Amino acid sequence: ASRRSKAGAGAALAELLAGVGDDLGGACQGTLSGYAADESIEALRRCIVALQRYAEDAEEQRKRSLEADSQYAADASATRAMLRRLQHQEQVHRQLLEGFRREEQQDVRRNLNSLAGGAGKAPDATLTDASSGPSAGAETEGVARVAGRRQLLRSRKQQQQQRLPTQHSAAQQQPRLGQSGHDQGEEPPDANRVVAEELLGDEQVPVDVALAENRAQAARARSGFEVVEEAA
Repeated sequence: ASRRSKAGAGAALAELLAGVGDDLGGACQGTLSGYAADESIEALRRCIVALQRYAEDAEEQRKRSLEADSQYAADASATRAMLRRLQHQEQVHRQLLEGFRREEQQDVRRNLNSLAGGAGKAPDATLTDASSGPSAGAETEGVARVAGRRQLLRSRKQQQQQRLPTQHSAAQQQPRLGQSGHDQGEEPPDANRVVAEELLGDEQVPVDVALAENRAQAARARSGFEVVEEAA
């Protein structure tokens, strides 16, 4: 009975060892050949310990495998989420770029149209359009009026500068003539009359006529200066 029991246990152990392969072959080898009870029991203990270690290692590997699978699944999920986010950002950037290009093309087309419209107008019309309404015409007219007055002032000033040497020489002679009149106890003569007499010389033009013309020219010059100052 003992032998039959041992033979049955040995057959079951042989099946187990055939399943686990070479991992436990050395630890459980003595259980199949030993006939003594003590040797057989010791061999079975070693085999049981080896089987327990093997089971623990297998469980640990399974856990690590599950953790690795879980980590891989989490990484895969995070990767897919990141990919979706990048695709969304790419779509948004593409839309922004298309909008920017569309606005840029519209700006370029608008500038070209404005340049083409401005080139087809007359210069005066272009200036009038660039101004602000009816006030632009008034401002242009005022500028033209001021420019005309400045031109008139410039021409009168040139005429006065041309007559300046003669008047300056006459002014230099006035103190001398006045001083001589005071020395003689007489009333000093009119400086304008003296200058007119010296300028006329032997000409047959009356002194009063020349003096009146000189005064009229001076009055016209003064009126021109006053008009220009008022305009400024």
